[in-house]
Amino acid sequence: MVLGASVCQAAEVELLQSTIVDDNALNFSSSAATFNRNVNGRTYQRFPMATFKGYQYATYYNGDRHVCLARRKLPDGAWEVIRFTDYTISVSDSHNVVSVGICQKDGTIHLMFDHHKDDLNYRVSNIGVASNPESVTWSTALFSSITDNLGSVGSITQLTYPTFFNAPNGNLMLYYRYGGSGSGDGMIQEYNGTTHDWTTGLGKFISRSGSYSGAYSSTSRNPYINGISYGGNRLHVSWGWRETSTTSASNHDLNYAYSDDDGRTWRNNAGTQIGTTGSSFISINSPGLIVAPIPQNIGLSNQYTHYAFPDGSCHVMVEHNNVYQHYWRNAAGTWSQGTLSFDGSRPKLCGDDDGNLFLAYADGGNPRIAKGVPNAGQTAWSWSQVYTESGTTEGGEGQIDYSRWESDRILSFYGQEEPPNTGEAPSPLHVFDYKVSGKAILPVPENGAAVLDVGLALEWTAGIDATAHRVYLGTSESAVASATTGSPEYKGEQPGTVFSPSPSLSSLGTYYWRIDEVQADSTVIPGMVWAFSLIPVGGTVTQVVDQGTWNAASTWDPAIAPMAGIDYETSMQLRSPSTSATFAGDMLTVLQGGELALRNIGAHVVVVPDLVLDGGNIRASTGLDVTSTLAGSINVLTNAALVGYWNTTGVRNLRILSNIGGSAELRSTSSNIASTHTLFIDNPGNSFSGAWISERGTIEFASAGAVGSADIDVRANGSVAIMGNWDGLAVGAALTVADSASATVDFGSNRWTVANLAIGSTSVGTGSVYTASELNALGAAVFAGSGSIQVGVLSPPPPGVLIAGWDGWDSDTAPGASYTASDITATATASAVGGTESWSTTDTSTDPGRGSSGDTTWGNHAGPPAASATTDVHGANFTLTNGKTDGEITLTINNTGTEDFELGAFHFDAVAFRPNAARTYALNVLAGSDISVGNVFTSPNDAITSLNGGLEGHDQHDDIEIYLNVLADNVLEAGGTVIFQLEFSSGTGDGGGHHLFVDNVGISLVGGSEPADPPVLEYNFSNGNMVFTWSDNRFKVQSRTNLVNGTWHDIPGGTVPPVSVAPTNGADFFRLIEQ
Repeated sequence: MVLGASVCQAAEVELLQSTIVDDNALNFSSSAATFNRNVNGRTYQRFPMATFKGYQYATYYNGDRHVCLARRKLPDGAWEVIRFTDYTISVSDSHNVVSVGICQKDGTIHLMFDHHKDDLNYRVSNIGVASNPESVTWSTALFSSITDNLGSVGSITQLTYPTFFNAPNGNLMLYYRYGGSGSGDGMIQEYNGTTHDWTTGLGKFISRSGSYSGAYSSTSRNPYINGISYGGNRLHVSWGWRETSTTSASNHDLNYAYSDDDGRTWRNNAGTQIGTTGSSFISINSPGLIVAPIPQNIGLSNQYTHYAFPDGSCHVMVEHNNVYQHYWRNAAGTWSQGTLSFDGSRPKLCGDDDGNLFLAYADGGNPRIAKGVPNAGQTAWSWSQVYTESGTTEGGEGQIDYSRWESDRILSFYGQEEPPNTGEAPSPLHVFDYKVSGKAILPVPENGAAVLDVGLALEWTAGIDATAHRVYLGTSESAVASATTGSPEYKGEQPGTVFSPSPSLSSLGTYYWRIDEVQADSTVIPGMVWAFSLIPVGGTVTQVVDQGTWNAASTWDPAIAPMAGIDYETSMQLRSPSTSATFAGDMLTVLQGGELALRNIGAHVVVVPDLVLDGGNIRASTGLDVTSTLAGSINVLTNAALVGYWNTTGVRNLRILSNIGGSAELRSTSSNIASTHTLFIDNPGNSFSGAWISERGTIEFASAGAVGSADIDVRANGSVAIMGNWDGLAVGAALTVADSASATVDFGSNRWTVANLAIGSTSVGTGSVYTASELNALGAAVFAGSGSIQVGVLSPPPPGVLIAGWDGWDSDTAPGASYTASDITATATASAVGGTESWSTTDTSTDPGRGSSGDTTWGNHAGPPAASATTDVHGANFTLTNGKTDGEITLTINNTGTEDFELGAFHFDAVAFRPNAARTYALNVLAGSDISVGNVFTSPNDAITSLNGGLEGHDQHDDIEIYLNVLADNVLEAGGTVIFQLEFSSGTGDGGGHHLFVDNVGISLVGGSEPADPPVLEYNFSNGNMVFTWSDNRFKVQSRTNLVNGTWHDIPGGTVPPVSVAPTNGADFFRLIEQ
């Protein structure tokens, strides 16, 4: 798109750049749209964009109705787009927007989408994706599957208008409405970036309850918020009430409250507490809520905008009487009002450090910006329209990126062009970047960055109409902020926007700088204070003071606290701070003789993003009856210990939230043999493959995933507990328990699977499941819990009949079943993940049947029926061509009969042409009426045989069996459905022709279980008529007179036996068909 001339007043707004996020963003058709055709950029989307760590993110629906998340590197990188094709919005309701939020504390990206009083649709990225944007490949693999669950908060229903916003402490907040228009509550939740979970105990804070008398009276209503946002550390919320869902004419009043404890308690404008989130709610009856009485029936619309400043002031823009109305609270709490001379769409409002206000909105089909300039005392604002983007249309209402505004003072305007016609025609989605003030912006290095000490130069983008630039630089933030041209921090005035310190900076540490812009009339516009840190090239710093605390200058050499870009190591005791804190260095290695002593307790969490245990330990080092919590990641490089504490008056526990990896030993121990401390291992994604050793105290795993794939060794005074609600189906590693009455294992109500189990010198038999009482009979060790332990792989079920099989391969994407038993229907789809892989059924002309299996068995299942032995026809096998990465086949089995079937085994044949084909496989249950969902089996790497490029015959496949009796429920009930997913991935060998051949895929029952025979249509004659009977009321009778050209017709009354039919002179044909 080529922009036409933009209309603006001089020195007010400059367009930095225009970008297109997607040429084909979604518009609803005129006939189907509810409320509005445009769903990207409506006012209730509020935050469709976010900026963090030098990247900007934008979310929307594309023309295929899929949720999309785009990102670009600022200031001018190209947009990269993730398209989540696993979900399609089915309605045409403009309320059902997409929202995005970023938790600055742990770098997770959160998405919510498609709600209008609906169950939650939510997905979240892996930890650190936004914190380290350069290190990730932008793809759907970074994100979780869709859930209706907010972690520990649980499932969310009746949700509308999800709105993310950032708290000053780095956590991510969420506002949404529970219920409907005219009868709904205001809700607030908090995502804790330290625990990586949603905080319990919050929820409702504005209630729908109470009575109102007016033109529209009601005993129930909902708050329509103009904004909920922080100004400094204070959280402000403003809203109007709607009394009925049928008309906005029932809207009334401007209400206001604030919170100084992150939404826990709420105060009215006068400072009186009027609510406690989760227990005592704000309502229409709360005192002091109304800060501007606005009656019904004057056109007060809902969901406008507000902006709050750190000094406690808050500005609200709404519309009534057909123009914008500006209401504001000053720092002393006094409210005032002004009327603008224009209006437009529901806008978005922001402000700068000088009190100027900017309004982004759409009017006349164009993006627009208005500016409010305060008088000297900030007791009134003078408003004018200062910019119109005349070269494009705007179908939405105008949205801005608030996080970029706060960090860069750039106004990024998000807007989608009006649709080109009345159908569901997509149109381009734009982001326009505007410079709107005379301040310097876009510092290089980026504010807060850590840089190498190599020829550093400072750069920036000039403010509007700046002709010269005054540079201030120093090591004190306050000194730089208050510096004048007579201060030592002043480095001079220059015409250019690049400054090289002279002499060059040599001391490591943090520096602060400021650029004041000088305009042609000598007006000086003070700049913001920015910071950067100098780090050494490839630096490694060793601790030189024992008992040091990492945030004390005396701890490290050189004499600075840990900082980004440096690796740190200690062979002495290093103590953490006593409050929540994050280790700022790139890596911390605890060497032999060294120890990380945690002094934080209670709710305080210490974070070490990259902790290496190379012979060193972690210790709980303070308090009694307390728990010290550690988060981040841990690599157990060599044997290490996690040390608790106990005496007769109390214990010190450790809780490890960190993701633990490595292959050495981790011991739970204490100085006292009788210690009852607990080591809590909470991270479900641990990849640890070494050995957990419980020497003293208890190791308590929060879930099966927390164990990783490591062995567990319970010593004579050790204890292990398996918590959570799970069913350990995958075979894990070894469990060894000392034959001692002081050795305990508690597996709760769970089923835990291990490869082998030994109690003292006694090895427990494999292939069986054991209860606690059965294990207690084998030695002195104490086993507890109502669950069980499965040792090894269960014995295979007796072979049963085949119920579905594929060996014809008549399609590349949806191969039809070659065989289905009675009362079974079966379908399949196939897909490949990478850019070069594809499934194929095509034979080569020189080698027909290449890669097909001709042994007539389904895996090891001989049938009946037998698999096809034909190897010289199209579709003789299914080939994952160029299969270096992933491909999958999804198979759906339906039981249409009246009997339940017990599934016994999954069978298939497979062989690789060369070693680097996709030779690792997994079988998953994606969905099942009552059948257990999850992974059934995952093979080791490269488990499928490679032919190393030779194809001397067509029957060299591996016969693969996966038994289904390992599932907690493997019964396909009458009327039920099960969906299997067969995945192939991760070849590692060498070679050029990397094809995987798959053939003879089948599912069988446990021996003795067999589908029922289909019903038989029987007839006799009575009074000259044919009388039909059959045994199954799910079937009906149809007839036709010509098998070649005729069609089947229902017989009147032919749905319930018996049915009487008068014979005709011609030949009639009859059949039974399922209703």
